[in-house]
Amino acid sequence: MNDWQRLSVRDGRRTPATLSENFSPAATRSLVYWLEGEMGYRTAGSTFDFDRLIMSIALVCDIELNPSRAYEVSLMRQLLNAASRDDDLMLDVLDATLSKSVARTQKQLRVLLRDAASVWTVREDGRGLIRRVDGTAEAAYRDATSVQDQASVELSEAWLALYGPTPNYSDAWDHAIKAMEALLGPYRCSE
Repeated sequence: MNDWQRLSVRDGRRTPATLSENFSPAATRSLVYWLEGEMGYRTAGSTFDFDRLIMSIALVCDIELNPSRAYEVSLMRQLLNAASRDDDLMLDVLDATLSKSVARTQKQLRVLLRDAASVWTVREDGRGLIRRVDGTAEAAYRDATSVQDQASVELSEAWLALYGPTPNYSDAWDHAIKAMEALLGPYRCSE
């Protein structure tokens, strides 16, 4: 865990950063830099079809790209320009990139989000974003799901529904109940 704080915070001249739903301009630029890498900007000689990836991400995020203008503004730049103007769209693009790409640098994104004091982080499986939670709660979750059984599967679904990029409280509740039923099934009282 990185517990470093800015000198101005340690000296009491500034308040510590709190977790935020939004990105500062500096955070947005760092996230764009990460996305550029994932979309092939610094991947010389790669045979991966990055334009297909970019078009797919744009489609699922409902970002209109103009391929006929790609000679003026690349598809990647069109996508990233749109994401840079809207924090929610940036989250959607980051989440879709993790889900769809051959992302090799999920740990780097996790660090960027942490350093930006974002409420979001990269899921354990690296395939999307999830809302950060208190360390004690996360440790309890890991312990509870360490056993490979139906209750762990349901609890994992509940966790993802609650702390994923688009929380679904009803679905989280439903899966939490199913997890308890899976655990308590053998102990049902007879009438």
